[in-house]
Amino acid sequence: MVACRDNQIMKTLTFAVQQVIQEHMQDRPTLLWYDPGGTLQDVISKAVPSGVRLLPWEGSYLAVRRHVEEADPRFEQRWLVYGPEAAPDPSWLRDWELF
Repeated sequence: MVACRDNQIMKTLTFAVQQVIQEHMQDRPTLLWYDPGGTLQDVISKAVPSGVRLLPWEGSYLAVRRHVEEADPRFEQRWLVYGPEAAPDPSWLRDWELF
């Protein structure tokens, strides 16, 4: 019974995260999701809406910036950049945060 309840909680959480992503990306090409502690790390990959490309942070915001700007220099696609940590200060992606 506990596994069933846990599964339902995960589905509800995934749906809620997906709704937040969709809402924020309606009129923006990027969403930077900072998640101190990585509490949603397992949920994010399941919650990415269709048409949005997930780019997990792997240690370098400059590498993220390079990847997106080479793959999509005009920001014609929609990108979700997920970082399992607090936003850096200053942010290397501040201009993307302001889209």
